[in-house]
Amino acid sequence: MQKKSALAAVLVFVMAAILRPLQSVVGPLLPNMGADLGLGEGLQGLLTTVPLIAFGVVSLVVPCLVRKIGIEVLAFLALIGLALGTVLRSLPLGLWVLWIGTTLIGICIGIGNVLGPAFVSRDYPKQISRATGLFSAILSAFAALGAILAVPVANAVGWRVSLAFWLPLVVVTAILWVPRMWSFRGIVPEHGSMRQTMRRASTWWITLYVGLQSALFFIYLGWLPTIAVASGESPAAGGVAIFCYQIAGIVGSIVVSRHIRDESQSVVAAIIMVPCALGTVGLIFLPHLIILWSIVAGAGSGASLVVSLAMIGISGRQHGDTEQLSGIAQSFGYFIAACGPFGLGLIVEHGGTWTLALSLVAIMCGLHSWVGLKAGARTRNLMPLVKD
Repeated sequence: MQKKSALAAVLVFVMAAILRPLQSVVGPLLPNMGADLGLGEGLQGLLTTVPLIAFGVVSLVVPCLVRKIGIEVLAFLALIGLALGTVLRSLPLGLWVLWIGTTLIGICIGIGNVLGPAFVSRDYPKQISRATGLFSAILSAFAALGAILAVPVANAVGWRVSLAFWLPLVVVTAILWVPRMWSFRGIVPEHGSMRQTMRRASTWWITLYVGLQSALFFIYLGWLPTIAVASGESPAAGGVAIFCYQIAGIVGSIVVSRHIRDESQSVVAAIIMVPCALGTVGLIFLPHLIILWSIVAGAGSGASLVVSLAMIGISGRQHGDTEQLSGIAQSFGYFIAACGPFGLGLIVEHGGTWTLALSLVAIMCGLHSWVGLKAGARTRNLMPLVKD
């Protein structure tokens, strides 16, 4: 890594800390928001889907924006946008303000999602696997905090304040990012060819893997509290389930980061979906054990997140196009992901049962495992190029 200040080096992980809770706070609050605002399951699902659509739309243009204004400046503007979107989303000024704030947050998180692997690849070129594992663990940890704190804060001061709970951290991060921009001045990020990146078969296998990983993650993140209520539990229990899901994800991300450099790369990418499938089937047949199944599924989810980001970082580092690959994988990947929570909401709202919905999720886990075999095989040959 370049010899920069400790603050500049650490801030990329601080940025990771604010990307997830701004999204994970929504799921536990959906019952309250739906009741107060008159939103059915379809529109509630759309609240978690709009950011995914925004992720997909913005991800493809991020590499162009980086070339225009620089990666550090773009990250700073995204932080400012996150702060503004958080304020708008929590104001009692009507549904249109809620949707505008939600969309703006989605756009800015999408920018951060693309820049994250690029920062790790650039700042930690000889430690991509370990840095990715830490980045992923922080994502999961703060997503868990966002979920577990959402309902208690809402019970104390209202769900609107709960939506804005993370605003101070966003503002502080934006302020601290200013000296980082100065510290990294003059460093030009790698720029590969978007056309060449899109012509590689590995790009699309990685994209499909990222899409399915994100779809499964946001399905659990958005609907676990509702599944808990449907099973006779309280909304707070749903928040605890998401917290356990995220904590288990941290463990999964740490464990798998020690193995993704092995020759068994494709096998690892496939096997880590077994816990997700097991947790989903458990929710169908023994829903009262929702905490247990959340832990089981969370371990697989956290592991698959590390594999997804590592594939982007390692393949992008080899071909000199991390931003392009990250943009493509996350853009098309999030369009795939957007179908997940919204589709499940529509199924349940229009007469389907959670048994049917979760059965489809289990099938998605199997598909994800097969794609992992293909994507892992495409990336495996690059692993010796990166020594941790």
